[in-house]
Amino acid sequence: MSTEEGQLAAVLTDIAATGEVPFIAHHSKAWDNHPMMKLARHLFVTGFDLGPLLTLGVGISGRNPETLKDLTVEHDVLEDKAVRVELVKRRRGAGRMFETVH
Repeated sequence: MSTEEGQLAAVLTDIAATGEVPFIAHHSKAWDNHPMMKLARHLFVTGFDLGPLLTLGVGISGRNPETLKDLTVEHDVLEDKAVRVELVKRRRGAGRMFETVH
């Protein structure tokens, strides 16, 4: 491992332990190129990951991306092997549908 990789590993270990990304000063106003965001992406799911995750979810589940985007945080873990969530289709009236999926 190079010195630079070792330093990055040490910083990422601290971030993983505390959950806090250290402040890095910058002069750019572009948030998507912010050094702190780049550092956080090593350990945390960010908005940049939404497209690939939705693509994977659609490919695996066959569900509509809009349905996957509306997944709630509330879920049940079953025997440490599966997750149960409630899907909601965004329709008004009688067409509104709720479904529990695993």
